[in-house]
Amino acid sequence: GLYDEHLEYLREYAEKTLVAPADRDGILCMPNNDKEQIWIDVVMCTTPFMLQIGNVLGEQKYIDFAADQCFKMYEMFLDKTTGLLHQARGFLADPTQITPDHWGRGNAWGYIGLAALVEDLPADSIHREKAERYFKDLSRNILKYQNARGAWRQEMVSEFAWDESSCTGMFAYGFGLGLRLGLLDRETYEE
Repeated sequence: GLYDEHLEYLREYAEKTLVAPADRDGILCMPNNDKEQIWIDVVMCTTPFMLQIGNVLGEQKYIDFAADQCFKMYEMFLDKTTGLLHQARGFLADPTQITPDHWGRGNAWGYIGLAALVEDLPADSIHREKAERYFKDLSRNILKYQNARGAWRQEMVSEFAWDESSCTGMFAYGFGLGLRLGLLDRETYEE
């Protein structure tokens, strides 16, 4: 019926995603471009889509791909001094350089990918432990940059940047999810 037909469309796009252009590390990148440009924005789309279609169709390869893309991006863009994520690589004069920013929305997009994993990975998934660890680590580091108004800034580490509503909403969503799942402690995250 119609449901099965729609599932086949979803499978078709999942298969296309598996073979989409990727950089030398296997991270999805800008097509038709020798600079291997990558950006954290892709995680917000790719991880939830591939995870959900993997769960619906019972296809482990899609679940693995969802986790792999999210983890590779997190590891590529993690700034170990702040615990936050940078946004992109390949868009500056030196194509190997990672952008220096800690963009609120970019961090939120990476966070949404991790939130999707902790919410919807099967309980016995080989990816669960890493997903939960990365989610808790990024949650803790995001919280450090919340301002006195309860918001996060467009450039998270700059006190001169403006409050950014979309990242604030996505961080609040992630904290609520973490509380509901018992991954984040109420005393710290409900203030």
